[in-house]
Amino acid sequence: MPVKIPIDDFRRVVTRVNSYYYGPINATPFSLGVSLPEPYGRYRVVGQVEVKRKGEDWLQYFRGNNWRVHPDWIYCENSQKEDNDYTTPEENIKKFLSESLSTQNFRWSTTSTRPPIFDKPICEKDLIQSLVFDAKATLVDHEKCQKESGVKNYEDKFGKMFGITHTFVATRSGFMRFNEHRQENEKYNGTDKPVFQLHTRATEEEFYKRAVDFYNINSSAFVYSVPHDAGSRKNSVVTGSRAIFLGTGKKKAPAAVVGLQFQHSIFADSFLNTTSKCMQTCTYKCK
Repeated sequence: MPVKIPIDDFRRVVTRVNSYYYGPINATPFSLGVSLPEPYGRYRVVGQVEVKRKGEDWLQYFRGNNWRVHPDWIYCENSQKEDNDYTTPEENIKKFLSESLSTQNFRWSTTSTRPPIFDKPICEKDLIQSLVFDAKATLVDHEKCQKESGVKNYEDKFGKMFGITHTFVATRSGFMRFNEHRQENEKYNGTDKPVFQLHTRATEEEFYKRAVDFYNINSSAFVYSVPHDAGSRKNSVVTGSRAIFLGTGKKKAPAAVVGLQFQHSIFADSFLNTTSKCMQTCTYKCK
């Protein structure tokens, strides 16, 4: 069934084809319904690593501060932690990999209906192992890529040309890795916060959902999100994103979304400069 779905606080509308499934819940007056987007809603990407396997340091894929995890998803739960002992979701992941995993002081969650016993942290196996898989897959050696491509100072050249401030990738496990392309003096001039401060919910973010929905229309295109008040503010940024699907034929599912943020002012100047060029004598000009 074709449907229209409002997004971005009802500022934008996307069209989608959904399939609906429903059925009764036994011994109750209720029923349960599920809607799946077509065609990718029937499939999902499965990629995990066996974290209990010894011989590899999984923590090496979580070095630095250029990554985030979904702040609302529970990767590991520990009820013994004090209420005032607040840690970030990223610190919890590091603690699990460096302490709980090395000493095997944790247990995987189960589907049992019995109340859990919190004598040690309880972790979601599929979510944790997918997270580590994605962290490993997205750890790219930029210097090696530049050497193989034969392009020197790739980031500096194109970053300045198009005003790129950040590049990022968000995955199905709630993992995000990003790169900072601003100079130190530029980090405090913008009116918009960077993607890693505002949009860390991966699959639940608008840039992710819009890119996935647009894939079936044009699989190689980027979807751009321009702030509605960008023209009235200085140093606002545009977010562009593109979905990565894995599979063959119709059996494909989204694995991640790659994206970038760049300065709206440079984007606007580039647009006007391009559209003002005439192949012949022009009667009207945009600039």
